[in-house]
This record gives sequence, structure tokens and C-alpha cells, in this order.
Amino acid sequence: MTDQMTDQTRPPIQARPAIVSLFGGWLVFMDNWIAIADLVSVLEPLGLKGPAIRAAVGRLKKSGLLSANTREGVAGYSASDKLRTILDEGEARIFTSEVPASLEDGWVLAVFSVPETQRDQRRQLRNRLISLGFGPIASGVFLAPSRVGEDARQLIERDNLSGFVHLFRADYLGFDSIVGLARSAWDFDELGSAYRRFVLWNGPAIEQVNQATDRDKAAFVACIRALEDWRPLPYRDPGLPDELQTSSHERAAARDLFAQIGAELKEHSNLYVRTTLRQFLNEGPSPTEPKAGAVPTASSLKSTHG
Repeated sequence: MTDQMTDQTRPPIQARPAIVSLFGGWLVFMDNWIAIADLVSVLEPLGLKGPAIRAAVGRLKKSGLLSANTREGVAGYSASDKLRTILDEGEARIFTSEVPASLEDGWVLAVFSVPETQRDQRRQLRNRLISLGFGPIASGVFLAPSRVGEDARQLIERDNLSGFVHLFRADYLGFDSIVGLARSAWDFDELGSAYRRFVLWNGPAIEQVNQATDRDKAAFVACIRALEDWRPLPYRDPGLPDELQTSSHERAAARDLFAQIGAELKEHSNLYVRTTLRQFLNEGPSPTEPKAGAVPTASSLKSTHG
């Protein structure tokens, strides 16, 4: 069977998620500030141009995710408390996704009804639930492991969609098997393809960095690309036990590769960021500094767009 997911062309990096990844993976662990000129310089190897970066910064500021502040007459930006909260929530979400959900804890049901006149909100709500790992079991009824409930409640409230939804804790009493229920609610073939795509696109990254002339810059690019490719996967994956999820082998291979990229390229990517930021120019690089950005880090994976 042709794997359409892995055949897809890798999409280009977009400025807004790249900026979020930069803050979540590096800057909040360093000085949580970057001059706008340095931001353009840091992201330049990703093929991003100044106008697109500045426009994305404007949108992030308008959304309350970045705060503008000036240092010694230099305009720059910091992650706001709102963005740091989102990043912290993402850390918890990614950490728990590494361990399969316990079905003994039950399920969470999202039951919603959105008027036809508000179809944009309906689409937004469906996309939000799917991004949290929910699967549809009937019209307007979505299912997920119980541990997703708190994330769902917070994000639905944040999106101003709570007026359309009821959330329930539930146990499954019948009449299909749990395996049948899971496979009717989630497309594990598609999810497995997404994990294979991640490995296909990021598998050569470490070797390519080791062969690069500027390993620090190449490591940064590889880490950002891995973060962007990985970002949606833990949210689409319901995190079911391996025996219920046919994509579990692909999930394990992709997760191991993601961790390997972080472990082997962290110091080089840290060096690239630090040596590009003006506030560190007089200090010299400090690749072993504990807080210098554990890259890739789970906290940069929380979706703040879409």
C-alpha cells in the first residue's frame, strides 16, 4: 500500500511557530529576551525573511504571547506570562504522552452542538479536539483517555468555545470490544504514516549536521525542523496502550529519534543561539550551562497557533 503521508513534500517552516519554538526551546532558558534584529539573524538559516518575521512578531504580540521591551535603546521581545504558561502546560502534556494512558482511569467524552450559523466555531472546535487526541465515535461526540480531560477543559475555555461543549468522565460498558472501539474512533494507519514521515524527514539530520561546515548553525536548523515536525504528533496521538494502537511501533521509533536529535545536537544548537544574541557577545559561549536550553524540549511543543 502506498504511504501517502510519507510521500508528502515537507512543508516549509513558518515564522510564527519558529519564533515560538525558539522561545520555548532556547530563549526562556537563557535571558528570555531577544533584539528584533537578532531574531531575524537567528532565523535566517531557516529561509525566513525579515518582513515575515516582523509580521509574525506583531501577531504574537497582539495575541498577548510576546511582550515588547527595550534594553539600552534596543527594541526586543520576551515571552509573556501567557506564553510561558502555555509552554509549561505543553511540558506536562508531552511528558505524560511518553507513558501510555491507563484505561482503568476511564475516558473523557466531549459532546457538542454548534448552530449551523456558527460553522467556523464548529470547525475550530473539531480541530481543537482532534489536536488533543480525541477521536469521533458519533456525530458531535468525541472520545479520549481520561487524562486528556483537563487539557481539553483549559483549551476549550481559552478558545471561548465552552458554550458549545459538555465534558464527561465515562466508563465503557459495551457492546464492542475496546480494540474495536479504539479502531473506530482513531485512524491509526494515518497516525502511523505521520510518525514514519517524521523519521523519513529527520532520520538523516544528525549525519548531515556532522558533515556540515558550520555544525552549530546546522544543528539549530535540524532541531527547529524536528520540533516543528514533532509538534502536532503527541496531540494527535491518543496515547493508548500498545495492544490497542496499531501505530505503536512507529510511535516508539519516532520518539526515540526525536530524543536522539535533542541529546546529540543540543550543545551545538545552544552555541549557535548564544553566539548570535548581542547580550551574550561579551560572555563567550557556554555550551555546558545547565539552563542553556534543553533542545528539543517538550515545552516548545505546545500548539499556540491553528
